Amino acid sequence: MTPLTRFYSRILPVYAVWPALTLTYAAAISVLIIYGRPITNDIVYIDIEAVR
Repeated sequence: MTPLTRFYSRILPVYAVWPALTLTYAAAISVLIIYGRPITNDIVYIDIEAVR
């Protein structure tokens, strides 16, 4: 049980906890998609060549 689940279970009826969690996570993902921007200036390079 996550802290958010415990919080919702204290203030909401049992049947409303999972829908509240679903809406919270959906809202968080939506905010990330709408306001998040990919970083295009930096290129991450990982060298996996074996050391000789």
